[in-house]
Amino acid sequence: MKCTQSDNFQDQLDKAQRVQEMYKERLRKMQERHSQDLNEMAAYYESKLLESQLLLEQSQDKTHQQLRQCQQSMIDMEEEMFSDIMEVRLEYEDLLEEERTKVCSLQDEIDECDMQITDLQTQQADFQDHISYLEEEIQKREKIIRDLKWSPGSSSKEVTFTQKATDGVIRN
Repeated sequence: MKCTQSDNFQDQLDKAQRVQEMYKERLRKMQERHSQDLNEMAAYYESKLLESQLLLEQSQDKTHQQLRQCQQSMIDMEEEMFSDIMEVRLEYEDLLEEERTKVCSLQDEIDECDMQITDLQTQQADFQDHISYLEEEIQKREKIIRDLKWSPGSSSKEVTFTQKATDGVIRN
């Protein structure tokens, strides 16, 4: 019976360890995915920014040429350029907001995993304390049984009585 409880408890400890490792791996993967998403998003927006800057510079060159030709052409180009920039800006602000929402969601998942890992670590420590306590109790009771079995002058009736009384204590 001692081995079965110890085995069951060890199985529980092993299971808790596997669960903890699984959550750590999930957390690591989420952090990697989070980092990768942020890097991809930054690269994407940087390329879009460079693209927009290039377009802006090209538009400005055209605007300067048109300024020399005609003041009205410049006004028309500025209005068109402003409209395009605002459209691109609004489009990317929406995309940025979506990405922020995703990042917040991932952060919530990470925080939840952190809490679960903390809970599992606390449970593991409690289990380990309980195992230590039970091992000490088993050793104490085994010593009492050995001492009672081998004490001089003890009859088999005394040993049987003592064993029954000790069995009642061990089961509790």
